Amino acid sequence: MFQERNLIFWLHDALGTLKTVISSRQLPYYMIPERNLMEECGLQEEQQHKWVADITDMIGEGPKVILRLPKMRQAIICHPDPMPWILERRKGLIGQRMLEHEWMNRADVQMRTRSIRLGLISSETQAHN
Repeated sequence: MFQERNLIFWLHDALGTLKTVISSRQLPYYMIPERNLMEECGLQEEQQHKWVADITDMIGEGPKVILRLPKMRQAIICHPDPMPWILERRKGLIGQRMLEHEWMNRADVQMRTRSIRLGLISSETQAHN
């Protein structure tokens, strides 16, 4: 279900779907799935590669991609309090990345600790033999 807080998710999902459709040149018609709507679109190979590259860049931009869309940019600017909205979204994404980074650090520390323990165990085993 679409909600304000998951706008970025749905935009990212839509861009991914669009990239797949353009790359594969397959877009089934929802009423008649066997019918390919991309079949007679006249999409040139060069244009296809450019669009796929552009969409890949947009996906790579993350949340900033919204500012590329003129109507979205205008809506954000015209909103009574655009900065709190933008800052709230940014803070949420930064927090999410910090949690991911912290989780990776913890996993790394755990791996190093296990490695040290295994080294101690093997050296103790060798000392007793």
